[in-house]
Amino acid sequence: MTLTEITAEVANRLSRKRYAHSLAVAAQAVKLAALHGENPRRAYTAAVLHDIARELSADRWNDILPESRFDLYRNPPVLLHGFAGERIAAVEFSIDDLEVLEAIRYHTLGFPGMGKTAQIVFVSDYISRDRTFVGEDFRCRITSLSLEEAVLAVIDATADYFMKTRRSLHPDTENEAAFLRRKWK
Repeated sequence: MTLTEITAEVANRLSRKRYAHSLAVAAQAVKLAALHGENPRRAYTAAVLHDIARELSADRWNDILPESRFDLYRNPPVLLHGFAGERIAAVEFSIDDLEVLEAIRYHTLGFPGMGKTAQIVFVSDYISRDRTFVGEDFRCRITSLSLEEAVLAVIDATADYFMKTRRSLHPDTENEAAFLRRKWK
């Protein structure tokens, strides 16, 4: 499928609001890819597809991902949408680029050692223009950092918010933060 066909099909499958979010994340991902010398087409593809499964029901996510290895992500069930989206992208959109699939899979939680495209989509999903909780100063600071530093800044901001709401980070996200911090020792 061409990017135009992929984008049109995403528009057909998502609500207007979720589609606008996907386009905002894709626009941010293209900017970050250019800034960091990465493939903008790959970043756009992953970003525009990152929430392709987001509006499906929990029952549908469970149907797509019946394997027990996904049990860690069933509570809350929304954590499954990245993994389900990866399968939908591969099967229904014929995406075979492993970097694109990885980015869709890990865009919500992150994962230790994820590649540059996954880092771009992870950060872009947090700082895209439609995210009203993100200040312009934070967006500007993120663009001055390396991708790994940007990922860690997003994790730290999320952890601060979760602490205020008495929630904790998912183990995958905690492991990604620890992985990055160990790299810099």
